Amino acid sequence: MKISSPKPSFADRRGEIIDILENEHVNYVMMITFSKGAVRGNHYHNRTEQYNYVLRGQLKVTTRHPKGRARSRTVKTGDLFLIPRRERHVIIALEQSTLLVLTRG
Repeated sequence: MKISSPKPSFADRRGEIIDILENEHVNYVMMITFSKGAVRGNHYHNRTEQYNYVLRGQLKVTTRHPKGRARSRTVKTGDLFLIPRRERHVIIALEQSTLLVLTRG
């Protein structure tokens, strides 16, 4: 799982513009809300990969590639993380959170 924190590409007194993805094809966009302690995922996708942008909150993401060991990371507001095809994943909300999911494939 790759995590980044996109920075504003433009800012002035009106606010900021943040390019979350650039030059990527996306088939689906969804927003998922989490109550504190909620568990989502606990599966994998054979044909799709997901870019996940944390709109607000904090989440614990555990992933496992088919030939690897499980790894856990904490992501927070403003973080972008990619879950590749066939990577098992489970997401646990450490607080009330909102996730923007951009799916390809």
